[in-house]
Amino acid sequence: MWRPRAPLRGHIPDVGPAVGAGVVALAVALAVLLATHPWSTSALRRPQARSGPHISDVDRWGATVRAIATARWQAFVHAEPALLDAADAPGSPARTVDAQRVAAFVAAHAHVRGPAPVPDVQQVLHAGSGVAELVVREAVPGYDEVDATGTVIDHVDATPPATWRITLVHTDAGWRTQEVSPGR
Repeated sequence: MWRPRAPLRGHIPDVGPAVGAGVVALAVALAVLLATHPWSTSALRRPQARSGPHISDVDRWGATVRAIATARWQAFVHAEPALLDAADAPGSPARTVDAQRVAAFVAAHAHVRGPAPVPDVQQVLHAGSGVAELVVREAVPGYDEVDATGTVIDHVDATPPATWRITLVHTDAGWRTQEVSPGR
C-alpha cells in the first residue's frame, strides 16, 4: 500500500527505528471516531458475508482493507505513531517501516494533509487460518507536508495506481497489515 517517500525532502534527520512518544489525546479522539464509525468494529475485526448472489471475497475484504488504510493514513495526518495500532500488526515489517516514517514527521513537528489513498482489492490469493493475502491496487492523491502551524513545507504530487501484495494477520484487535510488497 501507499508508502510515503522520505518526508520533507531532506528536512528531517534519520531517526532510525526510534518512535516518538504518543499524544494520548489524539489517540483517544481517533479511537472514539473509529468506534462510532459504521465500519469500525466489523471491518477491522472480520469481513462478514453479505447477502446476495454477487458478493465475492474481494467485496468482503474491501471494507477491511479500506478501514486499515484509513487508520494508517490518520497516523501520518496526526504524526501519531500510536495510531498505527489500528493498521499494522505489532512487530511486523509493515509496522517497522511505518513507525520510522511517522517518527520522522514527529521529529520535524510536521504531518501530512490531504485526501487519503483509497485501496481497491483486486484479488484474494488466500484467506483463512488468521492470514489473508490480497492483491490491492491503489492510487495516491496529491498531498501536502505541513509544519505544526499548517504552513505547507512541501507538496507531493499524486501517483498513478500501483499494485501491492498485502499480507494481513488476524490479531486480538482485528485484521492488521503484516507485510506489503510491490506487484503480484
